[in-house]
Amino acid sequence: GLAMMGAGATMDIPLPLLAGSIVSGSFFGDKYSPLSGSTCMICALTRVEIPKHFRHTSYTTIPAFVLTSILYLILGFVYGRGNVDVSFTQSILDTFQNTFRLDWIAFLPIVILLVLLLFRKPAVPSILIGALSGVLIAVLHQGCAPQEAFQALYRGYVSVTGNSFIDTLLSRGGMISMIDIVYLLLFGFGIGGILNKTGILNTALSVFSRFTKTSASLLTTTGLVAVLSNMLGGSMGFAHVMTCTLMQPLYEKSDLKMENLSRQTVDISTLSACLIPWNSNVVFPSTILGVAGVAFIPFCFFHWINILISLLFGLTGFTITKKEPSLLPKTPLD
Repeated sequence: GLAMMGAGATMDIPLPLLAGSIVSGSFFGDKYSPLSGSTCMICALTRVEIPKHFRHTSYTTIPAFVLTSILYLILGFVYGRGNVDVSFTQSILDTFQNTFRLDWIAFLPIVILLVLLLFRKPAVPSILIGALSGVLIAVLHQGCAPQEAFQALYRGYVSVTGNSFIDTLLSRGGMISMIDIVYLLLFGFGIGGILNKTGILNTALSVFSRFTKTSASLLTTTGLVAVLSNMLGGSMGFAHVMTCTLMQPLYEKSDLKMENLSRQTVDISTLSACLIPWNSNVVFPSTILGVAGVAFIPFCFFHWINILISLLFGLTGFTITKKEPSLLPKTPLD
């Protein structure tokens, strides 16, 4: 993102537009990554398999991505009239080439992971196999010491290339970096149990049930809960937990499959987080990219379009999957 900001600035492209495109691309990648913390969290909370979640999400995400790409392409022709200064980008590429062996073997771990997921293998063993294959390639192909490879797997990789930008970019990862996600999952399951045992959940559900008499109203209410949770909690993770915890019992009583909840959550809970100026998902890219959140939010086209498509599909029932008649509850919502 920082590299693209620098290249785009030399072409006289407005910085808010650049930042909006970078944030849009980042969130698209986050939605389709099996290693994404938000994806893993939502699938765990809704008990939906990751491959099934990806397939169902593609109905709303792919059209949004295509429309977004067309918009950015048009704006690129309008604003991108300057010459690109490739010296900064070239210095990054040269550092990568001098530090790592970037051939097809280096991409085997992600290929292995994607193949396992495409064949619908369980997510946790697939991710573990992908991580261990990465360790093997780091040791046998990149020349990394076994102890350093396993330390990077646990604590994260520490880059010492001498290029401050690359070192900041690559020094991250490891199982320790996922501890916040684990805490949020524990918080989600814990708060779900507390709300259930204290009767607060039943009270909230009785209120929501008045407005969820149809599948369309249930999906729309899910989006509303997601947006309000993002506004109140200021965090995408908090919104995931609250949306899935509050809405899951209503989906269990309805004729809708649970992947509809996972899709609605990732489409609206994840993406609306970057449209609320005080949310942490706006504050972080604003700080990194040096552009005010209120300036780049209007240019996050992927977020706006994806949310609108998701709401439209929910209202029309298009691509909404329903349970088999034998699995329907006694009193479905519609």
